[in-house]
Amino acid sequence: MFLVAVVGAMLHAAVTVGSASVLGHLTDNTILPAFESGATTAAALTGAAALLLAVGLGKAVGLALRRLFAGLMQFRMQARFRRAVARKYLDLPLAWHHRHPTGQLLSNANADVEAAWQPLAPLPMAVGSVFMLGTAALAMVVTDPVLALVAFVVFPVLTAANVAFQRRVSPMASRAQALRAEVSGVAHESFDGALVVKTLGREDTETERFTEAAHRLRDALIQVGRMRSLFDPFTEALPNLGVLAVLLLGMWRMSTGAIDPGELVQIATCSPSWRCRSAPSGGSWATCPAASWAGTASSPSCTPRAACATAGAPWRPRRPASPSPRAT
Repeated sequence: MFLVAVVGAMLHAAVTVGSASVLGHLTDNTILPAFESGATTAAALTGAAALLLAVGLGKAVGLALRRLFAGLMQFRMQARFRRAVARKYLDLPLAWHHRHPTGQLLSNANADVEAAWQPLAPLPMAVGSVFMLGTAALAMVVTDPVLALVAFVVFPVLTAANVAFQRRVSPMASRAQALRAEVSGVAHESFDGALVVKTLGREDTETERFTEAAHRLRDALIQVGRMRSLFDPFTEALPNLGVLAVLLLGMWRMSTGAIDPGELVQIATCSPSWRCRSAPSGGSWATCPAASWAGTASSPSCTPRAACATAGAPWRPRRPASPSPRAT
């Protein structure tokens, strides 16, 4: 399943880079001759439309394969490990359960498992984006090394921005993920002890306790959102600035006869490939802090392996049993 998603991502990447050559070819052989002569032929328009349709179809097929199978893989792994954690809860002694709040256990079995496997869905896109980077770089170097060098400046800047964002947001996202378990624990403690709380008239105290925990979670998530609000506009604008620089320098080189209009269109179309930051780097990197915490949380039940270690049992991942006909 992962291999099919990667193949789809690489197909989408290859067609995306190939579309730059298609646009360059159409510019030199269809668009410019039409402007020079003031007319064109039905055969030329049909050929151009067929090429553009083939590009769009190739992108659609690759995108569908990548998203469908990457999503299936992510959800199946989450379901498998959620069941594994639940089964291990049943094997642990009752004294162990008394030491851990119900809300925390539910958060470990649900939110932490989801966060641990959340980067899995964008992973095929990351592989495809790396493939796109290499293909686009090769195409630009072959077309014009000077303009390619200008376009290459964007990539290390984006990489440095991603690394800085990862280091800055990692403790914030980890704290937010831990606070989710705390809020869940406080809520379930109130649910379990609702009769005692009402009998003793402690509703206001429990409400204030839950409000404080919820506000801490809210503030942590707002802090992460503020960091993303600074990071995302910068990484969205940087590739566009790189394209503008390529166009300005390319127009000067075209005026000197170093390149033709089709080659300028091809390089300008390939340059936004550095925008792949939004897929592997910005997208999945942003989820890695929470996923890392979810896999190594302080609670011994946050992963099946850790739960097995706590119970003194060896780690043996098992496939979920098929549901019985009565259950379905």
